[in-house]
Amino acid sequence: MDLERDFDKRIASIHGLDNPTRDGSNIGEGTMDIRHAEFQEMANVYLGEDFDGGKLWLVESLQTALHDRQAELYRRFQAHELEAEQYVELFNALLDDTFAACEAILGTENFLKLFGAPRAELAGFIDREAFLQANQTHEINKPTSSVLVEPIANEPVVNRTYLGTVQRVADFGAFIEIMPGTEGWLDISEIADYTVRYVRDELREGQQLWVKVIYVDPSGTVCLSQKAVLRDTRELEGR
Repeated sequence: MDLERDFDKRIASIHGLDNPTRDGSNIGEGTMDIRHAEFQEMANVYLGEDFDGGKLWLVESLQTALHDRQAELYRRFQAHELEAEQYVELFNALLDDTFAACEAILGTENFLKLFGAPRAELAGFIDREAFLQANQTHEINKPTSSVLVEPIANEPVVNRTYLGTVQRVADFGAFIEIMPGTEGWLDISEIADYTVRYVRDELREGQQLWVKVIYVDPSGTVCLSQKAVLRDTRELEGR
């Protein structure tokens, strides 16, 4: 079994996705514990179970602080303390500084093993033009589509469309960050309006895509759909 597939299986197990029902019932439970478990499994798979625990603790602490500071930036943006362009600049600078600190701790070789790519190619950076367009006009105009984007709220809102970033790809779907610190589950059945056999044929880490929140269950699990966005696009275009 290759490392990527081994990691996928471990992440699926953490989130309760390694059973035939694939309901993702664990996704919203114990967010901090789940993030720690995910990080530990990522380190075990890509760096080995005997890797320096002190270095891993420092890197995980940086990641935790990153989530907290991203959430604070988002709160300031929501409160109109930051313009959209300021928010993007600060958000991306924070992310780059965090990755740089992680690389300094791990060394370049181990950083590439753990994170899978050089700093500038990693997931999470905001696409400046797309974000500014979405937050200035509230409408995305593409050559073949037009998707209404509603104002941002503090919590995921059902039937609202978000510009998300693929964080992790698994066998049965992908985890998409739709706002700082908030991820949702995009099931394989909601990726496209045709049957998808292999998620990695459709999605990759770091990819940005429009998704709609179709359900938030009592445990906090945010269920997403790209298929619904495609359907909405066709309806707007009168197809």
